[in-house]
Amino acid sequence: MDRFARLVSRLLRVPVAFVSLVEADRQVLPGMIGLPEPWARRRELPLSHSLCRYVVASGQRLAVSDARSDERFRTSPYLADLGVVAYAGIPLTDAGGLVLG
Repeated sequence: MDRFARLVSRLLRVPVAFVSLVEADRQVLPGMIGLPEPWARRRELPLSHSLCRYVVASGQRLAVSDARSDERFRTSPYLADLGVVAYAGIPLTDAGGLVLG
């Protein structure tokens, strides 16, 4: 999965990319590149730091060019702790269509 994250990072020319699976209480990162410590070592984020949970909940793609000005995200600890400005997410589904991350 790290390979996919590196590919996305290279193609989109972004410093951080990851594949995430959203669980009930956390977001697991089986593939990632560019996350700072301690997040990189842990390979997970709390749901308070997850914009991916919106993708999982809606089952729809989500692109935000400036999360700091988006009402849903501007107070998220994700922005302050990770320095996020832009976000793009696409749902990952299993064979039955269940959105996993």
